[in-house]
Amino acid sequence: MKVETEKFKTDKFDPIVKENMKILRNSPIGDALSLEKEVARRLVCRKGTRLIQGIQPVCEYCNKGSYRQAFQEPMTECQHCPFNFYNDHLGQSECKKCPSPNNYTLKKGAVSLEECVKYKFIDFNKEKKDGIFLIKDDDYIKPFNLGLVILGILIEKDNIMNILEKNTNYVNISELQNGMTGVTIVGIVIGRNGPRSFPSKRDHTVNKNVLLLTVRDSAHDFINVTCWGSLDYINNLSYEFIVGSCVEISNPTIQVKPLNGSSDYYSPTTPSHFILHAGEHKATVKMYLGADRESYLELQRIPTKSPYDFYSFESIIEAGKQETGSICNILGVVRQVLKPRKFINKKGMKSKLCEIKLFDQSCDSFSLILWNDSFISMAEDWRPKQQILFATDVRLKYDLYRKRMTADTTSKTIITINPRTNQALNLYKYSTTVTFDSDDKISAESINLAQITEMYNISEIIQLQSIPPGEAGLLGYCGITYAYITFFPLDCSVEKLYGYKCQFCGVRVAKSASSCSNLSCATKHATKGFVKYFNIPMEITDECGTLKMCRFEGKTVEALLNHSVDEFITLSEEYRNKVKWQFMTERFKIFFKTSFADQETNPNPTVFQRSAEEEYINKNDDDEYDERDVFHMIRDIKDPEHPYSLEELNVLEKSLIEVNNENNKVIVQFTPTIPHCSLATLIGLSIRVKLLRDLPKRFKVDVVITPGTHASELAINKQLADKERVAAALENVHLLTVVNQCINGEN
Repeated sequence: MKVETEKFKTDKFDPIVKENMKILRNSPIGDALSLEKEVARRLVCRKGTRLIQGIQPVCEYCNKGSYRQAFQEPMTECQHCPFNFYNDHLGQSECKKCPSPNNYTLKKGAVSLEECVKYKFIDFNKEKKDGIFLIKDDDYIKPFNLGLVILGILIEKDNIMNILEKNTNYVNISELQNGMTGVTIVGIVIGRNGPRSFPSKRDHTVNKNVLLLTVRDSAHDFINVTCWGSLDYINNLSYEFIVGSCVEISNPTIQVKPLNGSSDYYSPTTPSHFILHAGEHKATVKMYLGADRESYLELQRIPTKSPYDFYSFESIIEAGKQETGSICNILGVVRQVLKPRKFINKKGMKSKLCEIKLFDQSCDSFSLILWNDSFISMAEDWRPKQQILFATDVRLKYDLYRKRMTADTTSKTIITINPRTNQALNLYKYSTTVTFDSDDKISAESINLAQITEMYNISEIIQLQSIPPGEAGLLGYCGITYAYITFFPLDCSVEKLYGYKCQFCGVRVAKSASSCSNLSCATKHATKGFVKYFNIPMEITDECGTLKMCRFEGKTVEALLNHSVDEFITLSEEYRNKVKWQFMTERFKIFFKTSFADQETNPNPTVFQRSAEEEYINKNDDDEYDERDVFHMIRDIKDPEHPYSLEELNVLEKSLIEVNNENNKVIVQFTPTIPHCSLATLIGLSIRVKLLRDLPKRFKVDVVITPGTHASELAINKQLADKERVAAALENVHLLTVVNQCINGEN
């Protein structure tokens, strides 16, 4: 049947359209078009497409159920087809009208002719019929029971129920339950492994073909979907669905994850308790083209792990061979994409890999090796300094040939491109100040100071320091000031001129520490390995005031003084005094950076009054325990940094303790005094050890950070929950000594 269409016209156009403007209509989709004489100097997309803003703006087809005319504003959005119209093709500049005057759509953005249903007006005062009455609002027509309105729209029951039933089977990943059938999941593909084939256990002459998709439908929920079927079927799915595709999976089999975690050995770790199986002859896997597709596309820019949970390249390189085989997350800017290389693997099969060079604020070059075909295909579109990658669960290794640390992607790796985090934003800002030399290397003077042009006086810098870290980002602000150095104590006691950091992981540690506060590092390195770094206090002054609490540290000081830390502290006080007066009372052009992430200690914590001592009666192992009993056991544990108990610093509270005698479980939440406390892991370890020693063996103890009170909350909780890691850490003599001192109340 031929269906007549009617163009839906808009009556408002972009006011900047002029006669002398010309659209480059022959430009392919994917490249934003430009106007020859564009007053606003911006990119313009052709009709039927919308502008995707980013580091490299591109044009994208409008989805089904939407349209966009040439020069229609806003350029970044396609408009939903209005009521009584639909659109069943991508990239359209107009919508089709329902073919009959007695047809209507239930919502805006209809994507097929099937969504046009019959209706007729009735007046309750004249006739009454059994039907479903509808009232139109801005985006949807809501169903009402007969008799709720005087005049409305009556839709035939069969037609309306067929459409409404299409939406009843849609289930969010968080709503999945064991035993559910006939459900439909919609989400975006954020990870893909395969396709691959392997012999069937029942018949070794027959191969099984599988494709693994990791699908996400919200910021916190994603799940692994295993697709099974014939070779042609799996290859077609692999060709159709890539990372970034919106997928609709109907009637999958829901399987509960094994308790031993074996389901996550070779696939990304997901928060869901289930796995979905989509067999060729039972389930349906197809592209999702709904009107809400754009809301799913935004999810691919949210990291699957905490934005704080990653290692800098410098810390990986400093750790060296000892970290070979370790699994971690990394964040870096693409510096170079090398050509993929083909090779024959150990099984005699053809394979390929691709090397990506990354950089961050701490390191000029770090290699990430891509082994997944999906990642290699994605890398073809990556350009230097245009993409920021957050890669989870990469495996570190030491390259014997090039004698340096590298990282490999694994079957568990998920790569988030240009993540929406403060860390990624500040890393991108840093990348704009970096220049490459002719050998494609970042030179020692790679930070282009000419790019830093913002001028500040001292009072304005003080105001910058008052901005919360969440608003300023982890890297703070960069700028220029002209000021005098009024305090630079090079001739003071040499112990005040330097600090210590772990030579294995780079974490800064207290001078009195006997072990690294990083539990992962302390587990692997039994010996104490600290190195010195310059950390000199400084004050600068101009006509607007004096800025105190400045630190002059790291390699910059070594370059200025032309001495390493060990060399400088051996010099005489007289010589150091002469060096100091070369800088004192001189006016300098100073490039500065405010920083919040290095606040790892709290020199002046708030001390709270202890609660009243209660009479405590020792209990037997068979007695029931409550929160008061557990709090009594741990309230006197000393803080590793201050001569106060954890109760006095409000790190421990009775209200944050849960005891379940039926399940023999104890959960303790503790609250670090500052969000970047470097000793949080040590505090949690002390609490856990104390409870394991004092509680009956029947109890399972969980020690976690109070949600939202620490930047590395997830990483520290994971460390404290790992029994093997805790046991290995307690075999470290230095770390065990510190834990015992905290438990016994020693300063």
